[in-house]
Amino acid sequence: LQNIAAPNQLIVPGEALPLLGTAFDLQPMGAQTLKGVAQPVMAYVVQGEAAEQSRFAARRSGALTPIVGRDLERAQIMEHWAFAQSGRGQLVLLSGEAGIGKSRIVQEVVDTVAMGDHLLQSYHCSPYHSDSAFYPIIRYLRRAAGILAEDSDEACLDKLEKITGTDPETNAIFSVLMGIDGVARYGETEVNPAEQRGLTMQALVAFLIRTAQDKPVLMVVEDLHWI
Repeated sequence: LQNIAAPNQLIVPGEALPLLGTAFDLQPMGAQTLKGVAQPVMAYVVQGEAAEQSRFAARRSGALTPIVGRDLERAQIMEHWAFAQSGRGQLVLLSGEAGIGKSRIVQEVVDTVAMGDHLLQSYHCSPYHSDSAFYPIIRYLRRAAGILAEDSDEACLDKLEKITGTDPETNAIFSVLMGIDGVARYGETEVNPAEQRGLTMQALVAFLIRTAQDKPVLMVVEDLHWI
């Protein structure tokens, strides 16, 4: 497969598809005759990551089987969601060994909550970005704003302002966070890194509070330990 790959191109065999699920955009290359392999091998070019979704959703295939033995946990979480809907914000930590069904419980709650009016914010932490606590937030903002890799800085700022508002000081903070050049529009930021971090956290809290004024917000942070 390496021999048929172009420069900077990543190719995977068809056998990898069950492992990858829908996490990546794959372009089929058709059956390839490879040296030392008796039968032709289906090959796929990895175009990039698919639209952000949970690892659980990306890796599952077909319909989910009914959840079993988690009625208590589900009921407890839904009770906290009822408190949140009444204006009493709640935090639920779901922890345990790998493979016991934490993601399945979360998906069940997300599906149940989806029946009512709310806003879902999903943040996905990654072991490859454990040096940045803001990584999942940056990914969420890009997804929520509809920012594409090919967008210019001006286009990115236009899209970002649609979800963050028009306050130039706030948007200057968000542009720095997301690595978008906003100097021409918002001016230089004359703060040190520690002050920038503090301003960023304040802006994110304000963004969440403003969002939650319209409707209840269900914020899901997956694999929190990686940040």
